[in-house]
Amino acid sequence: MIDVSRKLSLDQWRKNEGVEDEDAFMELLGTYVYDSVCPPLCTSCDMVEPDGHCQHGHPSVLLEAGLI
Repeated sequence: MIDVSRKLSLDQWRKNEGVEDEDAFMELLGTYVYDSVCPPLCTSCDMVEPDGHCQHGHPSVLLEAGLI
């Protein structure tokens, strides 16, 4: 099986989520701080622990944003 996962940049992830506004982006990240899971910067995985990485080694959005 071919692994087609790809790491997204934080900007790519924001665009994919439709969050262009900086205030809305920070508000979204704030909600993930209090959740037990958040999205990774991966094209193939759904959710990971806020301080974790997906199975492909890509970090959570909170790690990449420097909030954890």
